[in-house]
Amino acid sequence: MRAPPWSWATPTSTCAASCTSANRTTGSRSWTPSPPSWASAAGVFLVELSEAARPILGGLAQAPAGPPPKLAPVLRHGIAPGEVSDDAVPEHLRTAGLTVLDCGELPLATAEFAPDDHRIELPSTWFVAGRTR
Repeated sequence: MRAPPWSWATPTSTCAASCTSANRTTGSRSWTPSPPSWASAAGVFLVELSEAARPILGGLAQAPAGPPPKLAPVLRHGIAPGEVSDDAVPEHLRTAGLTVLDCGELPLATAEFAPDDHRIELPSTWFVAGRTR
């Protein structure tokens, strides 16, 4: 697992089990200006909340003051963040005809703050997927 090449973030854990070990790389804080090997493939960069985000969001939604202002409309529309299985995302990409080329996990910083005034960060998994030739 590694941070995306344009990020200075430090990875926090291993990639989802469904992202094969061949796709995992080690973390690094250095930035490489040359394009990565997958850059020439038509593809996608996807960030999805991890299943581990669900209890965090559930706790925020059930707080005495109610959910944070930006989370409230999401819940009102019936969107259930963190409900997608960690193993389902790569499978959805494969079903769409894409191959997972790389993946990793990083905290997703939100624009919301907890009652103790720290920024809410949610566990997420990022994927780079493309059509292979």
